[in-house]
Amino acid sequence: MTTKLQIRFKYFGLSSLIGLSLLFSACSAPQPDVPSENNQGNNPDNNPIERSTDEQMIIEGKIVAVMESFPLQLKVETKSGSYSVQLLSDTKITRQGETVDPGKLSPDQKVRIKGQSSGSSKSAMTAQTIEIL
Repeated sequence: MTTKLQIRFKYFGLSSLIGLSLLFSACSAPQPDVPSENNQGNNPDNNPIERSTDEQMIIEGKIVAVMESFPLQLKVETKSGSYSVQLLSDTKITRQGETVDPGKLSPDQKVRIKGQSSGSSKSAMTAQTIEIL
């Protein structure tokens, strides 16, 4: 035999569970995918948002200058033009398959450089690997 108190408690418990399940299902519903360029909330001037896209690059040419800065930078002349190349602490430098120190880079060396182009300039890049030819 059930008392009125037990019935009220069961009713309260059941309604609480239903309410929680509705709340959780609303929270887990997928949100609309709004591209960031269409989201004007962070762009008060309503100007198009520019993005820098880094592209993989490979250049081959001759070192014309080594800037003793940190990080080390090179100026490399290729058939298609001049490039500014920034080295990182994890840039791998090799000569005849052997790893060498960045201090071994000098003007007039022929090099093949693989890395990422700079988003701001197509004539600037960050080197991932440098092969001294």
